[in-house]
Amino acid sequence: MSGVSAVVKSHGLVVPPALKDEVEAAVQAVGSSWWGERLWRGPSGEQVSGQEVADHLAKTIARLERAGWRRKWLDDVEPGEPSPVDELSESSSVRAVLRAAVWALKEFAGSGGDRRLTLLSALADGVDDDTWMVSSRLMDLVLATRLGVPRANVTSWSERQGHTFDEVRDLAAVTAEVARRTGPKAGDR
Repeated sequence: MSGVSAVVKSHGLVVPPALKDEVEAAVQAVGSSWWGERLWRGPSGEQVSGQEVADHLAKTIARLERAGWRRKWLDDVEPGEPSPVDELSESSSVRAVLRAAVWALKEFAGSGGDRRLTLLSALADGVDDDTWMVSSRLMDLVLATRLGVPRANVTSWSERQGHTFDEVRDLAAVTAEVARRTGPKAGDR
């Protein structure tokens, strides 16, 4: 990764010049993908346009910039340090169980806890399943091209130790550009 980050502008994500070759490789990969036209169809069977995917990825990154990005849920618990839930056993006191329950509610409901979002939660938030699934599928394909492997999962990749928000943002920018260039136009249903 180049260390140069994409920026979010009102019209969407912008690919850093250092990643232009990655865009070209991903465009070719989409064109030769076994997915074919199915790449752009969501679980409902409806087609999602390339611009819809690009817009959704820009909104996803903007949402992550506002709320903050977290690598994965529970990433605020230090490695090797148990969460209050991990410390529970059948012999735990009522107080320990209540403490763990309050901690979990804060953690997962966002009421006073850490409100940062994972890539998955930001991708799925506030959008229909079709747009979310097609966006995620295209990110998987672009990531696999970047890594030189047959398949990759963007959620698993973004949760791996050592990845940064800049890398997530750059991948979203490359994917948005690929979507604009290779995806169906709105109305081409």
